[in-house]
Amino acid sequence: MMAIATRKATWRPGPGHGWHDDLVWYAAGFHQMKLLTPRLDEFQATSNQAFATGFSNARVAKMASIAVLWSDPMSLGYQSQVHASFAVASSWPKYKGKKAIWHQCAHNHWFFIPWHRAYLLEFEAVVRAHIKALGGPADTWGLPYWNYSDHKASAVRLGLPKPLRGATLPAGVTVPGVSARADGTFANPLFDPTRQMTGDPVPQTGTAWATATSALQRPHYANETDTGFVSFGGGVLDSPNNAALFHQGDESGELDRQPHGSVHNQVSGSMALFETAGLDPVFWIDHCNIDRLWET
Repeated sequence: MMAIATRKATWRPGPGHGWHDDLVWYAAGFHQMKLLTPRLDEFQATSNQAFATGFSNARVAKMASIAVLWSDPMSLGYQSQVHASFAVASSWPKYKGKKAIWHQCAHNHWFFIPWHRAYLLEFEAVVRAHIKALGGPADTWGLPYWNYSDHKASAVRLGLPKPLRGATLPAGVTVPGVSARADGTFANPLFDPTRQMTGDPVPQTGTAWATATSALQRPHYANETDTGFVSFGGGVLDSPNNAALFHQGDESGELDRQPHGSVHNQVSGSMALFETAGLDPVFWIDHCNIDRLWET
């Protein structure tokens, strides 16, 4: 009999610091994926510079030259580039003789939602494999989701889940596989320094970006007339074999626009670009929530 894995909300009753067991193991698996990603720190430092002063040709070329080193499907780098990559297709790496299939994200049509569900399941399987190698509960672990739309129950849920905040793990939190730094502290694998969103939300902060009401009230899943934001999922693909159209179609669905796109913009930093979003652990718990909204 197969075990059942249940995805749970990041904001739920439990320890005050928010480090539920599923988030501890998420951090553990994410850390192992980072370790398999060569020159990740250098890539992110270049990305930080680019966000601050511009994505020059030289910086983009440097990030592309690093990304092509990410040839292991078990790494964070490889999985992030499946979404989008600065590297040109002719330079994509091979794994066991097979060329990577990168830069595949589907947007602006109804297949945005099922494509990202498949992407999420692949990522979840990779994290589970790392959790298993660490002796953790791989069979029952599920990726947690960030339900920012639940802000009426508690305004604090508009903020990033606490385990994603701060470069250092809080006292008393141990993440398997993470070794102590020279000063005795432990790095937080779920922290991304590029984000603009930090800390608790400011009182009276606008909530429109987090609201899924409009998407959930759309009367149909897909739209054939390409009039924009009138369906839940997006426009119909008239030419599904057209690769260019598949990756950037003609009409976004309401869910793609908000809360999906609005959350990417609100968090910003790595989340603001297709090519870097998958490097931020919030990308995966956000898409877990988008997948939950589809299920809803």
